[in-house]
Amino acid sequence: IKLPRIEEGIEIPKIIHRCYKDLEGIEKFKKVFDLTETRMPDYKQIYYTDELIDKYIQENYGERIYKAYKSINPAYGAARADFFRYLVVYKEGGIYMDIKTGPNKKIDNFFEKYKGKLLVSIGKVGNIWRFIPREHLKKFIDFGDDWGYITNLWPNSEHQQFIIASPKGNPILGKVIQQVVTNIEKGIRDKSIYSQGKYSVLAMTGPIIYSLVINKYKDKYKDKITFFDINFNKNFNHSLVDYKNIMKDKHYSMIKNKEIII
Repeated sequence: IKLPRIEEGIEIPKIIHRCYKDLEGIEKFKKVFDLTETRMPDYKQIYYTDELIDKYIQENYGERIYKAYKSINPAYGAARADFFRYLVVYKEGGIYMDIKTGPNKKIDNFFEKYKGKLLVSIGKVGNIWRFIPREHLKKFIDFGDDWGYITNLWPNSEHQQFIIASPKGNPILGKVIQQVVTNIEKGIRDKSIYSQGKYSVLAMTGPIIYSLVINKYKDKYKDKITFFDINFNKNFNHSLVDYKNIMKDKHYSMIKNKEIII
């Protein structure tokens, strides 16, 4: 799976990439953008709609990667957004933030001091679970959205990707892109592989596959990655606003058609 030729960067550009399906939806999150601008005044925020994302991938990536992106069921916009964040940060560098995500406080030089590295934050589960063998634990307890027993990040759950910060051309992000394309192409050949709705999103494009690829390559590229505690040492908030109150659309986990490949 060929990626565009990109000279690997050193600096993390002061650009924040965000995406949402349309301009009307983006406008509903103005409070998040205003808070981010106040707390990160040196950073430029760029917004991508579905239309702009289509154009961006066509212009910057080959037909194979664009076809993979368009093969994701558009009803599962979260999976398309997962894929796009890897593509845009790999090509441009900078910081991807989910539409509702932002800094808890003023951020001065948090990103600038990490040269040439992909910055990754780890999510955690309760401390009590680390004392019980997970092989026994998972037989009796519903872990819900904790994927530590899958991603091998016990007692942590996954590498969060609601924020991704990196210089352009980071090789681990390149591996993530290649694996996501591989997953989608497998799903095209056999639709049953990714037919579990939300859970398939997490596995095909989301934090599960993101975590597994990072774990696979973190030693090989140990000088190109840095790990932080949850929410980048609590400097950021996954949701600065009441997302459910703002968005009246049905969450993708509630979609009746569970096939995420079309």
